[in-house]
Amino acid sequence: MVFEEKYRELMKDEKSNRFENCEGLAPVQLISQYGTCWWPWTGSEPDFIQDDSSDDHIPLYNNYNCDIIQQIRCSNDCKVDSRGKQLLDLCISSKLRIVNGRLWGDSSGKFTCIKPTGSSVVDYVVMSEDLLNTTLYFQVSDFISTLSDCHCKLSFGILASYSVERQDLNQNESIFPGKYIWSTKAGQKLCDALTQADAKYNIKNFLDKSFENTSEGIENAVNTCHEIIVNAANKANSLKNLSDEKA
Repeated sequence: MVFEEKYRELMKDEKSNRFENCEGLAPVQLISQYGTCWWPWTGSEPDFIQDDSSDDHIPLYNNYNCDIIQQIRCSNDCKVDSRGKQLLDLCISSKLRIVNGRLWGDSSGKFTCIKPTGSSVVDYVVMSEDLLNTTLYFQVSDFISTLSDCHCKLSFGILASYSVERQDLNQNESIFPGKYIWSTKAGQKLCDALTQADAKYNIKNFLDKSFENTSEGIENAVNTCHEIIVNAANKANSLKNLSDEKA
């Protein structure tokens, strides 16, 4: 949201009081609302403060974060205009980085806009330094006239890592029993077991009981339903022996 607000402020047209947008950077709703797009040319100009981390001569605040990424972008388009400079200033002030021409898959900075009058690099993917460090690749696809009037598709992959926290079973939690010996008559036997007097009584009590809408209440409801089904399954089917399963 901060990036969008800053971008709107930079792209504001003082004469018409409208927002002129950059394809690939402005929000989609703004592009569709105002139609006309004004694309910035940034060439391969730096979108960071050069030698920011190695300059020891300027006194800095303790909470100042230096620009870590010092890699110059490559681009097949050398043109730089005023809107491109505005975009570069926005990246520098917000610690954002242009991905084009920087990662594996687009090391040369391929053209993103193909027209009969010439090709250019005016579509960008912009992200923070931290996110750029976890980006695996960036690719500019070949131009397909049936997908766009003149723009190429941009795609990138981000490395995502996560771990599932294992929760140990509580003492009041029961483990589901072993495997049953299933047969063609097992289904009917299970239905018959659920229609017996004790099973019908337990099912009625389960449906009539009001469980609290809390984690403990939901757990009690699940355990009660689980117990009804397991009791019926034990009556209808035989359990496999562990020795038979290993064999």
